Amino acid sequence: MTGQTHEFIKKIKKEFPDMSYHRIEKNKNLIVRDPFLLFTPTYKMGGVPDEVTSFLEKEKHKYYIQAVVSSGNKNWGPNFAKAGEHISSQYSVPLLHQYEIRGTQKDVDTVLNIIEEL
Repeated sequence: MTGQTHEFIKKIKKEFPDMSYHRIEKNKNLIVRDPFLLFTPTYKMGGVPDEVTSFLEKEKHKYYIQAVVSSGNKNWGPNFAKAGEHISSQYSVPLLHQYEIRGTQKDVDTVLNIIEEL
């Protein structure tokens, strides 16, 4: 909704120009049949966005998710970036990283290192 996650992905994309990505809210009919890494914001004080839940359940996308990275706002205290924890638990995938709002360069570097290891 705010575009913060998309801004973070654009920073990652600069380092991996061949990486493809899709914005779920812009591609409601998106069907994925390859393993993917999910980047998600956290909404409503710790919740998974409805669009993300719908996407994971639609077309059995939940079988292709390999890991999750989530964003949030530290003002939410224990609910900071909680969507990633929910997804990690519900779909039994690793939570790779949590970052605040658009993320810092350190967050970008951390995620880039994780992607390179994958």
